[in-house]
Amino acid sequence: MTTFGSASPAARDAKIWLYGAAPDLLLGAGLGYLLSVPLLLLVTPSLGFEAWPFWAVLAVVCLASAPHYGATVLRVYERGEERRRYALFTVWMTLALVGATAAAFHVPLVGSLLVTAYVTWAAWHFSGQNYGIGLMFLRRREVDVQPAKRLLYASFVLSFVLSFLAIHVEDSSVAYTVPTNLGAGGFGILRLGIPRSIAHPLFLASAASYLVVTIAALRRLRAGASFAALAPVIFLLLTQSLWFSVPAWLDLNGLRQGQGLIFATMWINAAHSIQYLWITSYYDRVMRPSRAMPLYLLKATLAGNAVVVIPGLVFAPYLLGNVAWDRGLAILIAAVVNLHHFILDGAIWKLRDGRVARALLRGAAVSSRNAEPAPQANRAPRLWPAIAIAAMGVACLWVQGEELFWQAALREGRTEQARAAMDRLAWFGRDYSEVRLRLGGNLLRGGRYEEALVQYETSLALSPNEIGYYGMGRAQERLGDLSAAAESYRSGLAIAPGHRGLNRAVERMAQAARAASASAPLQDSARGVAPAAGR
Repeated sequence: MTTFGSASPAARDAKIWLYGAAPDLLLGAGLGYLLSVPLLLLVTPSLGFEAWPFWAVLAVVCLASAPHYGATVLRVYERGEERRRYALFTVWMTLALVGATAAAFHVPLVGSLLVTAYVTWAAWHFSGQNYGIGLMFLRRREVDVQPAKRLLYASFVLSFVLSFLAIHVEDSSVAYTVPTNLGAGGFGILRLGIPRSIAHPLFLASAASYLVVTIAALRRLRAGASFAALAPVIFLLLTQSLWFSVPAWLDLNGLRQGQGLIFATMWINAAHSIQYLWITSYYDRVMRPSRAMPLYLLKATLAGNAVVVIPGLVFAPYLLGNVAWDRGLAILIAAVVNLHHFILDGAIWKLRDGRVARALLRGAAVSSRNAEPAPQANRAPRLWPAIAIAAMGVACLWVQGEELFWQAALREGRTEQARAAMDRLAWFGRDYSEVRLRLGGNLLRGGRYEEALVQYETSLALSPNEIGYYGMGRAQERLGDLSAAAESYRSGLAIAPGHRGLNRAVERMAQAARAASASAPLQDSARGVAPAAGR
């Protein structure tokens, strides 16, 4: 059994926990997520995250997901030594991702490859973090992990395999595509299309192996440690199963619908992000003891929100991109930001790295060379970059807040406020083709035809679509510009030949044109002008 000699309880707790039993179990070992399961089943028995208020989604993005990206950014970009040490990843891999993003706007296949890599790699990234934290808990408790290490690793790998099969089986419910105006179907997951006749036996074999190796790993660990010492690992294994193994089984058997928020990607991502902030904040406390945790979390929040927002600004349709936010840009940016995070994370958080191991396993500052540098007499030159980063982060948080504002305004029928918010967001690349259509429809029904026309034109500039052309034609028709209306209806039919409203509108315009042509000779005759045929 694991022992700690004659160490006092306080010394023992400092050795085995990072922040203490409660925060470590709730935030790091996944107990908080596990405790949320019965509550979420009770509150949302059949609702996914998309049914929650937008402010809740925004809170998760701004206060959990984005800061956990920011924690990685601070880790590798804040200090020159770290930037140089990981230059392959901080510079060259980053530039490669930027290049791939730019290429995606001309070759949609590249965008789909990035989305596919993100969706597939995410499960591996989450599993690797759970495995690494599990090893950290065991080693801090001086549990002999060697007899069970490979089995424990195999458990997390097989859990990922189950998720991989669910994503890449033919007709997978996980697969989706975001249409764009680039052709080739838009950005989406490129499934391997594993036949179900092959996927099901593979899944059953993997699931059986997963259960066997998990139980075997726990049995071997239990031979040299108490249940109390193994509790964090047990919670992590249960969390892993609810994040990937159980949802994979539900997906593969078409049972995912109605399972509620506990399996929603956003909720799992929130739990993962909080877990990440828990361990990175501890590492920062060890490496830079002079920096208060609130300051660290604030900097991570500002940096992370900047990372989330700025790429959308750079690749907005009016700058370097040509795809609207809701027509593919959002999912593309999400994929690239996460891939960047996965690449950096895989390079910097390794327990075999001496600095990481000494900080996380023993809680000791690594060395005077790697710890926080001594204060300088004149820190003014470093003040302006900090101010710039803070201002940029605040602006990005404001953008996220505008997202919340337009949603509420549109839902409550406050068209003017929603339109103003969309106009402001457009400067940050967050213009929505679909929202412009809804605004145009509201204004059209209110008899504000010229303003409706502007919204439809904006939507079409972002992404040509038959609904936009139909709405624009209706606005032009009511303004008396029948020739322009006919042209808009014909443009819409070129996109959707089977659209009944457009077909009826084109026929109506043709009848109006014939009637106008037939009445022209009569009008000329009434004015004393001979018909053209008799001249």
